[in-house]
Amino acid sequence: MRTTQILLAVTTALGLAAAPAAAASGVLIAQKVTNGTTTTTTQSQIEPTRMRSEIASSAGRKQAVVFDGAAQVMRMIDDDGKTYTEMTKGDLDRVRGQMDGAMAQMQERMKNMPPEQRARMEAMMKGRGAAMPGTAAGPPTEYKKIGTDKVGKWTCDKYEGTKSGEKVSEVCTVAPAALGFTPAGLAAGAAYGLVLCGLLGAGLQRAGMTALGPANTVTLARAVLVGGVTALVVTSFTHPVSTPALVAVAGVALALDGVDGQVARRTGNTTALGARFDMEIDAFLILVLSVYAGDRFGWWTVALGAYRYLFVAASWALPWLTAALPPRFSRKVVAALQGIVLALVTANLLPEVLAEGALVVALASLTWSFGRDTLWLYKASRVRAAARLRWSAPPQPALVG
Repeated sequence: MRTTQILLAVTTALGLAAAPAAAASGVLIAQKVTNGTTTTTTQSQIEPTRMRSEIASSAGRKQAVVFDGAAQVMRMIDDDGKTYTEMTKGDLDRVRGQMDGAMAQMQERMKNMPPEQRARMEAMMKGRGAAMPGTAAGPPTEYKKIGTDKVGKWTCDKYEGTKSGEKVSEVCTVAPAALGFTPAGLAAGAAYGLVLCGLLGAGLQRAGMTALGPANTVTLARAVLVGGVTALVVTSFTHPVSTPALVAVAGVALALDGVDGQVARRTGNTTALGARFDMEIDAFLILVLSVYAGDRFGWWTVALGAYRYLFVAASWALPWLTAALPPRFSRKVVAALQGIVLALVTANLLPEVLAEGALVVALASLTWSFGRDTLWLYKASRVRAAARLRWSAPPQPALVG
């Protein structure tokens, strides 16, 4: 019988300054898996450019996997054996190519198998995490309350998850007030989650994808963090919230920006859906943080997050705004500036006057960036219109002397 308990902790690094400050350094995920009498503990530390995962068995054997994003190298370390194995991006690409080739050959062979034999093969592969396309999904997990437990300082209701009568997981839940959320904050977070699931599901269906893939999974993790930020910001309207907690969650979401893109490029899973998913999560996080800043500096700061949504709304009436823009490094710099300034303002790292000045500079740079792009799109639309008019005009008769 397999039971899984997961505890997610967001670690923070406190700045050495007189003003209250907190900055996210990474995410620590601790997972404890019990299978009968055997217990395995896994700890994963995720930072912007690296990740370390440590596995400790009940017998005390320890192994670690370290990924260096800057060098694009993965190292597997055996503490007991005092050895390590190193894999580069080229090694992973070769392994993936071999696995894809083997899977393609297996699919071709299974086409000619009798139905019963094919069903047995599909069941075996599904049990090993390699289900064939078109196979039916497994039974859903059903949850039942079995008592109470304590996680950290919170007393929670404990639920047992079963699948086909077998226990597969445990979940602990607490009331929103115990976590510091108001009903409005929880409702905002829940509404965000529902919209996220609906839009992401529709996007997957439209793209013909049946799974998120590793890169989109990272983006989904960021999206979950943004949901927490949303709940905290809405809660802050009527109830004080923990600034270190808000900064930690928002900081990790900002710090992980770019990691999903690196994962997509390394695994060869770059998709239009992934790029759009990443962009929308970034835009919504900036909007939520600008709303939080607006409660302190005035609602003009909401323009930092609303600019993109106003641009999209304007494109419904002015289709020429939907044309592709040439890539510009300055656009990325301006986008990064918004996140940095809002993170500093949220963390109260800047004096009041300096914080307001930084917001003004960020808004001015964003106005300049959107204005320049809008002007470029307008001029490009005029050029296209003139070209269409020229090519659609009836031919003129030749002059004969």
